[in-house]
Amino acid sequence: MRNKKITVRETFSGEEIALLDVFWLFYNRKIYLAVSIVLFLIIGVIVANTTPVEYEATVEILSEGGDDGSAGGLSDLIGLAGVRTNRKSSGGGSGGLESDMYPQILRSSPFLLELMDEEFQFGRKRKLSLYEFFLQPEPKHFFATAADYLKDFPLNVKILLGFAKKKKLVTPKHVRKKMENYPSILILSGEEKKVMAQLKRRISIASDGRIISLTVKMPDRNVAAQLNTIVIEKLITYLSNYKTEKLRLDLEFIGERKAEAEIEYLKAQKELATFRDSNQGRMTKLAESREQYLTFEYNLAFNIYNTLSNQLEQAQIQVKKETPLFSEFEPVSIPGSPSEPKASKIITLYTGVGAVFGFLTLVLMLLVSYFKELAISKTN
Repeated sequence: MRNKKITVRETFSGEEIALLDVFWLFYNRKIYLAVSIVLFLIIGVIVANTTPVEYEATVEILSEGGDDGSAGGLSDLIGLAGVRTNRKSSGGGSGGLESDMYPQILRSSPFLLELMDEEFQFGRKRKLSLYEFFLQPEPKHFFATAADYLKDFPLNVKILLGFAKKKKLVTPKHVRKKMENYPSILILSGEEKKVMAQLKRRISIASDGRIISLTVKMPDRNVAAQLNTIVIEKLITYLSNYKTEKLRLDLEFIGERKAEAEIEYLKAQKELATFRDSNQGRMTKLAESREQYLTFEYNLAFNIYNTLSNQLEQAQIQVKKETPLFSEFEPVSIPGSPSEPKASKIITLYTGVGAVFGFLTLVLMLLVSYFKELAISKTN
């Protein structure tokens, strides 16, 4: 049996290094490796149990796009008004948003600015908007909190002794500002950018064919489900408006022309009726000519009004046809268990770090012992 008390210098000074001797060197110092593993294991358990929890709420919806095709006779009607157009389709059948654009919509500044004004009940606290909530100090695990406390300890002592005053947490009101001469340019404050960064990190969307999956992560399970519902509703509204925007513009155009045609039709009807009432009985050739002209004006106004009424109805039908439909494939539910922290992964990670740290410590100790023994042998 090999000598378990063999020195480091004896192990590494020979022509060949015996692996068994190296094993015994580490084995005799195994207590250091065990202490390192146990210490980091305890740290991992503390971090896993003090890290703020996060809940994920997910909804899956099935998208059913509108029919492809043109907007019927809208181009002919627009042509009556003297407007020339080369487009083949008014709607978004083939011109709708691609699914890879959904994340860009959710990350856009106007969308996030509108979203951060939504208010929620966070636990027993008063209702807070997302803007107010994310400007509060973020909860941290035990060691991060302890580090912050030690960093602020001198200031806290000064505050306790009256040499300094505690800073009050001021939450500025969220106001969307724009440049005076350029209304389309937004001016974002530092607080707004911070909140937007939080929302971008917590909202994610993925699309697999016609199924859209939206996930929202929040520290409160109820807020996670509520925010998920609000985000998907806003997204559906945005997609519907985008897909039918051109058709709605055509619908508005036809509606305005119909209103004008109705005024002209009623005017022509009144003029014809007034003329006939004032020229009852035998009429002169001039009066007959005037009646024929008024009748022609009336018939023309009526035909235009009737055509526009039909086209308006067709345009309304087309808007409904082109409006995309979304149905819940997997409805959102209040998450039962937190998605973060993942205790098993954290503990495993810290245990592995402890093992590596312990092993490196043993290697360092062996190197120190080797050079120390080497120095002693030279002095002797």
